[in-house]
Amino acid sequence: MTDSLPHAPAPAAPLGERLGGLSPAYRAAWELFVDWCTIAGHPPLPTSSSAVIAFLHDCPAAPATQGVRVRAITTAHTRAGHTAPPRTPEILDVLRGRPRRPDPRIPLPPGHVDRLLTDLPIHGWTQGWFGRRDRALLVLADTGLTYRGIAELAVCDVYFAPTGTTLHRGNKTIELLTGPDPTRCRPCALAFWISALQLAAASATVRVARAVDRAAPLTSDRPHRCQQPVTITDVTLPLLPVSSAWAQLDLDPAPLTRRTMSRLARARGHRTHRHHPPPAGATPSLPSATSPAAAPLEPIDPEKAAVVRHATAAVLKPLTATLDALDVAAADLERRTAALLSSL
Repeated sequence: MTDSLPHAPAPAAPLGERLGGLSPAYRAAWELFVDWCTIAGHPPLPTSSSAVIAFLHDCPAAPATQGVRVRAITTAHTRAGHTAPPRTPEILDVLRGRPRRPDPRIPLPPGHVDRLLTDLPIHGWTQGWFGRRDRALLVLADTGLTYRGIAELAVCDVYFAPTGTTLHRGNKTIELLTGPDPTRCRPCALAFWISALQLAAASATVRVARAVDRAAPLTSDRPHRCQQPVTITDVTLPLLPVSSAWAQLDLDPAPLTRRTMSRLARARGHRTHRHHPPPAGATPSLPSATSPAAAPLEPIDPEKAAVVRHATAAVLKPLTATLDALDVAAADLERRTAALLSSL
């Protein structure tokens, strides 16, 4: 009886046989790459990412064709027992057919935030409303948070303290110290905006207009707003919600888009908003001698107002979907009518 000997590993197939199973498209792409390497003086196996990107630039084609070429190079390396060259950002730019989008968190120019904080008003209607919003946006954009992160901030993520303000974004905490000048104080900018925002969430627009329109201009000798109490009634409200041109919030406000935030934060010039007169009834008039005394109004309960606001939004949500469907149907009917008239 003979002892059984372990089988020796089969020898590797020749390189030509290992690459012979490539599909026609991959084989054509691989042969083009080998020809280019011969002319450029680069080894085709193994190759580098810099050689691949040079090959793609020297042999331009549609992104789909370039994708076939890169996959053919990767497959050839794998079958030959080599590590495929990594797909660098430059290679991915070629494959997607466009350069990468610029980093949305490119630092703002030096002095940009301080200059606009000095210029943007906090008083007047509606310039004071949008001035306060833009001041808060500049402060948040200067913290290094991404615009996506800023859009996800809610009012409850801001905490005021005597020495400054703290922002909580997931596991990240950002400290904003109180500045010496109230006009450029970061916590003050957030306090002015949140106070107006919370008033708009729990009150009618006429009351917000009255408060912002009559606010005193922000000067260097004014007391710090961040060191005064800030009443928060709706903790779930986005910190930077969308508002209409008349500074009115939706029943269920959505945050500003990242593109809008980037455009507002990086604008170089002073953004002036029109001064509109407050809505009717914002300026109380003295009652005449013959008019009866008005009945006293019930004080506003901020918590009850927030509950009513959210309940109303839930009731009207199906109506919003119905109106959207009607808009689509009307647009389709208009298109079909125009096509019918054009064919006559």
